Amino acid sequence: MKDFKKPKWRSGNKNADERADDLKKRFEGVSKRSSFRHVSYYHVSRRRKRAAIARQVLMMAGLLLTLALVIYAGAYYKGWRWDEMARHVASFPNCSAARAMRLAPAKGGEPGYYLRHDADQDGISCEPFPR
Repeated sequence: MKDFKKPKWRSGNKNADERADDLKKRFEGVSKRSSFRHVSYYHVSRRRKRAAIARQVLMMAGLLLTLALVIYAGAYYKGWRWDEMARHVASFPNCSAARAMRLAPAKGGEPGYYLRHDADQDGISCEPFPR
């Protein structure tokens, strides 16, 4: 078998200060190698940046097209105008959003009415004071 040398920092010949200095130098070397300035993926080529921007633009266009189709299909199905349907969709999160869209309080079947906004289940959503 091959005899392995003991690392310098394990040899008993050095005092504590010398060992601490050796460790400090080793940690400095590791820190320099792992610094964010020197990581290769921060230096992305123009081609990759353009491709990433193109993907983001296509994703946003797809999301906008999907939203437009949902609004159009919902308006067609409910018999509302497209702007009423857009306000109806925007009032979905909570009653504050419905009030901001000027759709609250809303009766069942009207734009802005969601069952989850009707606290007392009487057919009127986002009442100022539920009965």
